[in-house]
Amino acid sequence: SIEADVHIPAGGAEGVLLANGGSAGGYSMYVKDGHLHYTLSYVAAEFFTVTSTEPVPEGDHKLRFEFEPTEKPDLSIGRGSPGRFQLYFDGELVGNLDVDYTTPNLFELEGLSCGGDSGAPVVGHVYEAPFTFTGTIREVVVEVSGELIEDDEAKMRIIMAQQ
Repeated sequence: SIEADVHIPAGGAEGVLLANGGSAGGYSMYVKDGHLHYTLSYVAAEFFTVTSTEPVPEGDHKLRFEFEPTEKPDLSIGRGSPGRFQLYFDGELVGNLDVDYTTPNLFELEGLSCGGDSGAPVVGHVYEAPFTFTGTIREVVVEVSGELIEDDEAKMRIIMAQQ
């Protein structure tokens, strides 16, 4: 998961909260046109983007991205785990997208950047680097283990599919 503790000023903000990789593959969590987005570039051949269903409100907020894998990766054909991308504002689900696969191993060796996309942009067709965040970032935490935020809607879909 990625969680950004931010302040959105009056009139809104835009820019990259966290990006890893570059134009040949990576991910970016950013605010554009008032909405929170997370885009994964699968070796620059395909782009998977989840967008919040509502604009990011003004004020202090915790913006979060979660990835919930649904199956194991198929490394023999170069595909990482399929799963669900989820976006949250202050713990409330505001966007989700099911993806058939993800990047299996490493992203382009361009590195990790916070508050902007410092190299060749992960999603150059969406923004120009560095696309510096115009609000205030207090903290960004990347967590690679632990429990997901409970998604009751997804649980209900699973229960209904099993009947």
